[in-house]
Amino acid sequence: KIDENIEEKLKINDKIINKLKKEKQKYKKLVTMTKSKINILSKELNNIKKNYQTQLQTKVVEITSLEKQLNEIQRQRDEIKYRLTMNNNHNKNNVTENVDILLEQLQIEQQTNN
Repeated sequence: KIDENIEEKLKINDKIINKLKKEKQKYKKLVTMTKSKINILSKELNNIKKNYQTQLQTKVVEITSLEKQLNEIQRQRDEIKYRLTMNNNHNKNNVTENVDILLEQLQIEQQTNN
């Protein structure tokens, strides 16, 4: 009877051990699948990061170029304003000189007529 009892316990223990081994295998597979999924997600994240960095660099270059264009346009605007101002001053001087000459001529004519 003791032998039967021991044998019965051994069978039960064997079943428990087998069940635990199956669970262990199941969890090992789960861990492997999880690691694989983590690797895949990490690669995707790195790709997203690289794409973002590339886009960011492109935008920085674009912004730099636009800033240069803006500075050049502002420089040209300022130069045009300066030239216009200079031309206006020159034209005013010419008009003043022409008026002075005309006045002189008029005075001379008046003097000759008198």
